[in-house]
Amino acid sequence: MSEETEYCSCKLYVRGDDLDPQLVTTLLGVEPSEAYLKGEHKILRVNRESPGKPSNLIVRTGTWRLDVDEEKKRSWDAAAQLEYWCAFLTSREAAVRELQAHGYEVMVDCYIDEGPVVYVDLSVALMQALGNLGVALKFGFYDGENLQAEKTS
Repeated sequence: MSEETEYCSCKLYVRGDDLDPQLVTTLLGVEPSEAYLKGEHKILRVNRESPGKPSNLIVRTGTWRLDVDEEKKRSWDAAAQLEYWCAFLTSREAAVRELQAHGYEVMVDCYIDEGPVVYVDLSVALMQALGNLGVALKFGFYDGENLQAEKTS
């Protein structure tokens, strides 16, 4: 992706119906950006009526999420963010294996708002490292400009 990239955010998720967020935090050694138990009400940061209050959305499965900082989100493309997560997870391989042994899914979710054409170059080494860790990748590609145009029409 080039410097014209509008926005890219790759986030680390750990999910499971019986997820213990404190266990994930302890094993990975970092506080999450957000964590929910299954059945909790999701708190929306952007809520016009009551910001930061629980919403009507119920979390379907326990979720622990960690974001890269805002500066990296704005300046790193998807490949750079994935390299970061790969290094982060590789340095915590034993923790990743223990989380998986608990039945939790460990994955990196990439939201890319560039459109209408997105090019992501992932190295073989990166894909192998994530594959060896058993970490899934999920991509969402959006063209925010066209989505906004559709909302107003």
